[in-house]
Amino acid sequence: MDPVKVAIFVAFFGLFVIIVRALFSSQRSGPRDIIPPHPYPHRQEEEQHEPVLTGYDMPFPIAVPPRVLREDGTWNRPEITNYFFGKTDLVRGPEDSRAFCDEFTIQFEIPESSQKWFAQYTVATPAGLEKLLTSQKSGAVMMEHAVIIVLKWDLAAVLQVVMDATMESWALPDSAKIENFIDDSTQIPGRG
Repeated sequence: MDPVKVAIFVAFFGLFVIIVRALFSSQRSGPRDIIPPHPYPHRQEEEQHEPVLTGYDMPFPIAVPPRVLREDGTWNRPEITNYFFGKTDLVRGPEDSRAFCDEFTIQFEIPESSQKWFAQYTVATPAGLEKLLTSQKSGAVMMEHAVIIVLKWDLAAVLQVVMDATMESWALPDSAKIENFIDDSTQIPGRG
């Protein structure tokens, strides 16, 4: 064999191994659909009147039913440990309260089992959706998450919708939750 060809082969093989290792090591770091929380802001001293950026540091603005342990050993709802918008400050709200579109993330926890997870929603006003649509070349947009539409900025209304949906889903027996789970595209109606 020609030594130049062997050297080229070894170089390409080494490069291939490095690329494959880099790709697979990034996949081992954890599921990609779990979104890490924004770092909690350091608690502000009272004399600093800076707005709070996440729900962790502010009172929950709506009434929630107490957590109750049911007879079957499950809870009626999870704890809410944090919530925040991608761009919008929770205290100040958006620049235009009637025309905004932002990603909303809420963190849930079951303290007794240390289970934590995040849910994401797109929160928008009709005018905010229109601004988003007109900014797209195609005039169309596909939302990645469930969408909550409000007439104007109202954090309490957003949290109430999320809480109502959470309470409704936690009221279902475990078997009902599993029946609604789709893990195979052939199970989607209209797919074959």
